[in-house]
Amino acid sequence: ASEVKSAYELGFMNGVGGSLFSPDGTVTVAEAVTMASRVHASYGGTNIDSSTDGEWYAPYVKYAVTNKIISENQFDEYDRPITRAEMAQVFYASVPESYLAPVNNVDYLPDINEKADYRDEVLALYKAGVVMGNDEFGSFYPNNQIIRCEAAAIINRIALPENRLQKTLVDANYDDAYYLVNEAVTWGFSGASTQYDTPWQYDNRSRMAAVSNTANHIAD
Repeated sequence: ASEVKSAYELGFMNGVGGSLFSPDGTVTVAEAVTMASRVHASYGGTNIDSSTDGEWYAPYVKYAVTNKIISENQFDEYDRPITRAEMAQVFYASVPESYLAPVNNVDYLPDINEKADYRDEVLALYKAGVVMGNDEFGSFYPNNQIIRCEAAAIINRIALPENRLQKTLVDANYDDAYYLVNEAVTWGFSGASTQYDTPWQYDNRSRMAAVSNTANHIAD
């Protein structure tokens, strides 16, 4: 609640109408770009002219492109939910690099591939204490969607260094670790799924496991 209150009072986020905030609602690309533009403008002491004859977010997208928060063709659509990796890139670009001074020593994240194009931005946010993951290992779940209350906390930490986190993560880089499914559950492995984003590597060594190539599912 305090994070939502702060993000609203600082002018970074608005409600969804009817005096509601919808903390568990997803954040769209347009909303994330708008938040990042507002933080950038606040840091630089400038104003964004929000008047428009088109989509409500058009002035913020224009501002973001002009100030190199995003590139002109970075997003194909703005009404879809933004992923956590995309959000990290947008939020990272909302303030100067010098404003994200390291307070944590983080060089490895269990679910961020070393070749991922967003890896440097995500690591910078961890080092600055803006985000510290969803478990003791620091798992980020880059392909998951982000909800509004999480975005409120993150954008506050971007803007206010005194709100940033200091934490030592547990090393999840084990040589031989496995997770065994022991319940009747189906996990989606399709491109649209987010349930496979874990620190663990999938290893189908059990003959009890049923794998369907057509459905792209694994079930115990």
